[in-house]
Amino acid sequence: VGVAPTHRRRGVLRSLMRRQLDDLHAAGTPWAALYASEAGIYGRFGYGVASRCQTFRLDGPWRRFTEPVVPTGVALVDVADAAPLLSDVYERMRTDVPGMMSFAEDKWRLYLEHDPPGARSGGSARQVVTCGDRGFVVYRIRRGWGDAGPDGTVQVERCMATDSDAWRQLWSYVCNLDLVQHLEAHMRPVDDPLPWWLAERHRLVITDGTSCY
Repeated sequence: VGVAPTHRRRGVLRSLMRRQLDDLHAAGTPWAALYASEAGIYGRFGYGVASRCQTFRLDGPWRRFTEPVVPTGVALVDVADAAPLLSDVYERMRTDVPGMMSFAEDKWRLYLEHDPPGARSGGSARQVVTCGDRGFVVYRIRRGWGDAGPDGTVQVERCMATDSDAWRQLWSYVCNLDLVQHLEAHMRPVDDPLPWWLAERHRLVITDGTSCY
């Protein structure tokens, strides 16, 4: 919902929200999520923090693991064929995580296929790597070249696994991509195991955030 600059402070948003909340209550809807541009809007309408997440940033040589991992079980897969596997891994993970909501296979397919160049922020098309049927990572590469050589960034969008070995292999894979000097990962769960495998974990820049209201 957006309010035109000429019509702000007239209660337009409030009236829309009031109508929505009344309708949700009348319909017996158990919960609703809100994504707003300003933090103050949430409390104004009775919303509170539902979950928390983290953003990772790791640069240069600090991506090294304490114990080197050879990701022998990983494989690049065609994005067009990846939705069933991602859905299966997600559903098996979901049963062990309180509050983790279902995400149907058709939604995974829409997420993977909707990848217009204008929305990539300078990155490549999505890449999908799997670790058998135990995990996957979805990422982009933003190429860069500086005076000292390659200066690319791997942008991790999703990384999920059903066991620790698959987690280690997938994170090791993205941390050791060629021509890449930086790693960025958004919307990571607060118990993501990556920090505990890094030889220099204090070099990992972790920013706390809120993922849902």
